[in-house]
Amino acid sequence: MKIKRMDAIFFIILAIITIISIVFILNESHRAFIENIASIPPFQDIASGLLITFLVCMIGNLLPIPTPYTFVVCFSSLPFLQTNLFIPVIVALIASLGSLVGEL
Repeated sequence: MKIKRMDAIFFIILAIITIISIVFILNESHRAFIENIASIPPFQDIASGLLITFLVCMIGNLLPIPTPYTFVVCFSSLPFLQTNLFIPVIVALIASLGSLVGEL
């Protein structure tokens, strides 16, 4: 079976994402940044929170190692709980859509 160019590019991108994820897990300052991402001003609006949730859940399904991307759903909907209780449902739907796209 011959590996096509597109498959090779996909494997390279997948390896890069895996290495970056492992570095984020092992480095304490990166982990603290991810846990406090909801307190950074650019991420306090709903559009960027939904985009980050979609991307993280999609990439979480592409990785060959188990990824706790549900934390991103909790952290990205945290600033909006006081505004409207329906917003975490929207964040969960976007996370499910990102997971679906990652599975495809």
